Amino acid sequence: MDLNISKPLVADYDSSDEEDEKACLVPGKENHAVPLISASEILDKNSSDVSSSVFTNPYQVAENYEQSILEKHVKMTEIKEPELKNKKICFKFSKGKCKLGDNCSFRHLNPTQINDLMRINDDEEIPEKNKEKSKRRCGLKDDLVPPKKYMKTYNNYK
Repeated sequence: MDLNISKPLVADYDSSDEEDEKACLVPGKENHAVPLISASEILDKNSSDVSSSVFTNPYQVAENYEQSILEKHVKMTEIKEPELKNKKICFKFSKGKCKLGDNCSFRHLNPTQINDLMRINDDEEIPEKNKEKSKRRCGLKDDLVPPKKYMKTYNNYK
């Protein structure tokens, strides 16, 4: 009982590779490999095709363009808000009598920072003045029909 098994019983993965190699090595055919683009060309920031990058933000590009127009003559400056808004200012330091220095639990500000902080606070107070907060009794509102609960108490007092 001679068994001539030319093909293995397992899935034949090798045959496709051999066929591809034979097709590639045909002497009449010339194979041209396309060279890959180097990473330095892709990552080069001076190239004109930066807009297609995944990392570009069109809003940031527009903002930078507008800022560059404004900065043609004068460099723009930013008022830096203090890092710790909630931390209170040391009043002894403002008088020049704080002995604790860096160990002080309150914030020490330079005179320029105090002026900037005053400007920021002035800007914040303007919207607050427009809002007139008044204490109202519970249940009072501007509608024409009062709530049932208060109508009931009103009728009981009559």
